Amino acid sequence: MAFFTSLTGINAATAAMGVTSNNIANAGTTGFKKSSAEFGDIFATSPLQKASTTIGQGVSLKDVSLNFGQGNVSVSSNTLDMAISGSGFFPLLSNDGLQKVYTRDGTFVMNDQNNVVNASGEKLLAASVDSTGKADTSNMNPLTIPQQTTGEAKETTAVSLGLNLPANADVITSAFNRNDPKTYNYSTAVTVYDKSGNGYLATVYYAKTQNASQSAPTNRWQTYVYVGDTLVKPALQQALDSATGQPEYVNKYGQLAPLSQVSDQLVNKKTEMFALTDLTDTRTSAPAAVTAGLAPNLSSLTPVDFSKYTPAQLQNLFQISLDGSPAQSIGLENLAGTANKLDGNQIAAELTNVINAKFGNQKFWNFTGANTSTVNLSVTDNTQSPPVTTPTTINLLGGGTNGSNDMTNAQTIALIQSQLDAAYPPPAGQQHGVTVAYDASSQQFTFTPQTGSSVEFTSANPLLGLNSSSLTQASNSSNIQVTAYPQGGASMR
Repeated sequence: MAFFTSLTGINAATAAMGVTSNNIANAGTTGFKKSSAEFGDIFATSPLQKASTTIGQGVSLKDVSLNFGQGNVSVSSNTLDMAISGSGFFPLLSNDGLQKVYTRDGTFVMNDQNNVVNASGEKLLAASVDSTGKADTSNMNPLTIPQQTTGEAKETTAVSLGLNLPANADVITSAFNRNDPKTYNYSTAVTVYDKSGNGYLATVYYAKTQNASQSAPTNRWQTYVYVGDTLVKPALQQALDSATGQPEYVNKYGQLAPLSQVSDQLVNKKTEMFALTDLTDTRTSAPAAVTAGLAPNLSSLTPVDFSKYTPAQLQNLFQISLDGSPAQSIGLENLAGTANKLDGNQIAAELTNVINAKFGNQKFWNFTGANTSTVNLSVTDNTQSPPVTTPTTINLLGGGTNGSNDMTNAQTIALIQSQLDAAYPPPAGQQHGVTVAYDASSQQFTFTPQTGSSVEFTSANPLLGLNSSSLTQASNSSNIQVTAYPQGGASMR
């Protein structure tokens, strides 16, 4: 019996060495899971015997257990190689097609029938997908990738990676060196292609630079992208609105809005907003300054009669550059030939309007509303007998950029003028039958009919300053002066 007990020990040691040897032998096997030998004592006792006085009969091999813990994932040059993160197996169909087998080995190639198979020729099974993208795991078929070549090769323009970097990773303080794994935490590789269809391995390295804290509640990571041995220079990325996913824009006052709200206002110097935590080119903003002589006391300036000047005389009075932007010429040619007599403060106010217009700070008109979107008027030709009156309705919507209802002064004038020209064709040799203009200094629209005609407004419009008790009529000798500023709930932006 003592010989038998010793023999069980030798057999157990042999089994343990066999398990260890098998683990060592499969160290290079893809998807291999190491085993562990588990042993137990052998006792030969009867219910009437005391266990404390019973001599053991040796040892026996109880189980050989597999360790299914997650192994390391390595990168290969074969595009069909796959790995499973977490639990699970690749389902395969045996060579005879009669049974399913499972493996963690994700090394696959294509056979002559364009099936994805492993080294033993067993076919990889894939679940069918319905129109909603839901996989039906009850319907598994061999995965086939047809060989097709259509059109010309296209270079890679964008790569989308879904990443889940661990929050407990160590912060890297050493200078990055792709050849030193201690200078980054993780790396990912993907194949990209040039215009000729040649593939290159693009490797992304991730280095954690900051842990989350109360003042900065997010972890920060720095990425380095190499295509082959060439470092890809990082660039600013367009910031997106979190609610709509649209690009965000910012004006010079720091106000943010998605693209849908400013698409017609991009002429107003709106710029794209970019997101980059650490800017490599940091510039300190400086306040704008006017490098020109200013009148010491504008309020005492004698009123200037602008009827005596031509537009050429009032152009390019001086130039202004804001924050290094291209210089803009400032002038008062819009007042040339008018009957306006402005003192120093009024001239300063008008120059302010011109400067704001040059640098994209113009007001935008918006006539949206039940009582502001149209205006009714009629033109009477008194040269005919009897006089002929033609009524029309002017639509004040859709004159902005891309049909928007937000309009500049010029866009509003163009919208009204085009409808007036269609309703009241100009006489021979004349540009317009009724001419519409806008006086920025007095904030008034003017409607000037040709000689022998008169204009009459027949409906109210709060934004144009017209109400039911003060509708306006004028002939060519007395132009209609329509004050244009917000009234009755209308809006000017």
